Amino acid sequence: MTYMFSPDPGTAGDGAEFRRSFSTRHDPSSSMNRRILKHSTHYIPPPPNHLESISYEPDESEVWRMENRAVKQTNRGHWWTKTKKLALQQWMLTFVVGVLQGVTAWCCNLLSRSMSDWKYGKVYETLENSSPLAAYFLFLLFQVGFVLVACLMVFVEPIAAGSGIPEVKCYLNGIALPNLLKLRTFVCKVVGVAFSVAGGLPVGKEGPMVHSGAAIASLVSQGTPSIAGINTKFSMVSELRKNSERRDFVACGAAAGVASAFGAPIGGVLFSLEEGATFWSAKVTWRAFFGAMITIFTLYFIKNASISFGQADTNDVFSFGEVS
Repeated sequence: MTYMFSPDPGTAGDGAEFRRSFSTRHDPSSSMNRRILKHSTHYIPPPPNHLESISYEPDESEVWRMENRAVKQTNRGHWWTKTKKLALQQWMLTFVVGVLQGVTAWCCNLLSRSMSDWKYGKVYETLENSSPLAAYFLFLLFQVGFVLVACLMVFVEPIAAGSGIPEVKCYLNGIALPNLLKLRTFVCKVVGVAFSVAGGLPVGKEGPMVHSGAAIASLVSQGTPSIAGINTKFSMVSELRKNSERRDFVACGAAAGVASAFGAPIGGVLFSLEEGATFWSAKVTWRAFFGAMITIFTLYFIKNASISFGQADTNDVFSFGEVS
């Protein structure tokens, strides 16, 4: 309903003073009216200030339509078009995401396994050369120390706590969680889960790998403003800095994370399709599968680099992750 006011006949001028007083009395943001609305049955509390929604829809304005028409006019009669260049950049960056996720998964496994071997080696050595009580307290010291380092990572970046899968689902469904896909969150997540596993906590690396893959995909596709004062923005992929493109890359990164955790590239694609994203297309399907396959290839290549080429270092028919 729209209200229109004419000037007050008892006052001179155009009625600005009357309209100002009316807007003050009917302002929903005033303290008195907030108290009135709070007790109303139709009162809807305002959303938290730290949470925002993401619009994945393109801004279909007249400027957007003019730009699309200009791009189509430029591409007419040319084999190498701007659209093909953009698609090539997407596939190249998906390849980089797969490689980096494979290296990240291998480093996480190596770190947790090395710390566990070092811990048990020191405990066994103390058990052989000293009393069992001293070995027990040494083992307790190792466990508490590793868990404290993992807790410190959560203190540095609180959103790095937990598996990260619900948070990634939130982002793929349009909820912008602060610092979810930042470089600091990625580092805290990987280091924290490695120390948690080495500290004997009942946790695994499968969930955090999904979060790390999503963070890698976001960082590679969008870039980060600076690292240690050095500008790290990629000008070559400036056209990919859109919410919809970032969403597709995060979906591909989540698929690569599942593949690195379970050794199942098709399972990673199905996870992103069924559990994560609400928007999906055939192009995203092939890119997610390609990124997951590159992740598995990178992970197996690093693990089997010390043995003969073409021989996989596994004795199991089915593998559900490694035991550190």
